Amino acid sequence: MIKIKNNQLYFGNIKAEELAKEFGTPLYVYDFEKVAQNIEKLKKAIKKAKANIKIYYAQKANSSLALLKFLKNKVDGVDTASPFEVETALKAGFSEREIMLTCPALTDKDLDYLAKKSIFINADSFSQIKKISKKKKIFQIGIRINPLIEIGAHSHIKTGGKYSKFGIIPPKAIEAVKLAKKEGLEVLGLHCHAGSNWLAKDLLVFEKIARVMTDVAKRVKKITNLNFLDFGGGIGIAHSPKERDFNQKELTSYAKIIKRATKEAGVFEARIEPGRFIIGNAGVLLTKVVHLSQGEKPIDVCILDAGFNIFARPFIYGAFHKILLSLKVKSKKFKKYLIGGNLCEGGDVFNTSKKELRKLPVLKEGDILAIFNAGAYGFSMSSQFNSRLRPAEIAILNGKVKLIRKRESFEDLIKNQIF
Repeated sequence: MIKIKNNQLYFGNIKAEELAKEFGTPLYVYDFEKVAQNIEKLKKAIKKAKANIKIYYAQKANSSLALLKFLKNKVDGVDTASPFEVETALKAGFSEREIMLTCPALTDKDLDYLAKKSIFINADSFSQIKKISKKKKIFQIGIRINPLIEIGAHSHIKTGGKYSKFGIIPPKAIEAVKLAKKEGLEVLGLHCHAGSNWLAKDLLVFEKIARVMTDVAKRVKKITNLNFLDFGGGIGIAHSPKERDFNQKELTSYAKIIKRATKEAGVFEARIEPGRFIIGNAGVLLTKVVHLSQGEKPIDVCILDAGFNIFARPFIYGAFHKILLSLKVKSKKFKKYLIGGNLCEGGDVFNTSKKELRKLPVLKEGDILAIFNAGAYGFSMSSQFNSRLRPAEIAILNGKVKLIRKRESFEDLIKNQIF
């Protein structure tokens, strides 16, 4: 487990410094025991609520094969966002029946593949319904509903509301189901994902969204049977000091809202798609201090060997992520630093913005910093911007460390290029 011991950062009984030395930096470190704990918290809440809720891991959060294989017997399935996510899930051992796909844009080639594999699709639009039916008649689908309510920590990850590219609005739900039936498709469920990384304080908003789903389901059931309601993902983790994680009671309240909505709709099964909640706080990014300013800048600047190509959330969302000095978590001497990345881009910082400074023990070049809550949307959003190579990933389970993704090489960078 991730812990502080003797004023140093440890993963179980292994020092973060030792991992950085052995595997190099930047380095993603995942605590698989924490992943299992997060799933158990959800399952405990579902059991306490006496609800029939199936857990489908949102693969877009982190699609590392080793993680998917670890999750195989711990969740009911996976929610994917592209055909290659489907292929990855299959490679990790999930069966076609355990995979859903939710995506607003599917090409003919995508649909050919999905129809061949009989992958369940949550249809996002009238256009998508028609295109699915042309690929395979007597195909089972879900209908994605936009509840016209948004929820989430940042505008970019709010997926409900009027200004959203996702889903079918409630007044058009009946029309969507009729169109699907006309085209020979069988609608088994309704799907809704209105936003990501929301916390317990947002449960009242989620309850309104669940009510919309209930109302839509009641109307839809007059023309077809429904096997399930899918309430999407979105339950989040605390990032800033002002936030706090769901406690067990609040998770149970979440499960009870879903149970009530499903029961009132007369539907037997519910589904949820947690991603960040499962892997987010189980991941840490280790990165090395490469340069420190020496009075030549107006502020104290620390430059790391990672940039937003490695971990993009602060750059894209202005997201707060706790940063610790792994060798000396607490100190009597502190400075406020701009924590900069190594890319040629002004916004490449790990603070919430380039105007926010982070209080840390006095640093020296070569120190290892740990950026927390990096398990979700870290490697999965990484790139090769500035021709920088993507990092290695390691997993820790039962005190053992395993390399689960090799660090990229220059050959990886250019292997698909032709000149």
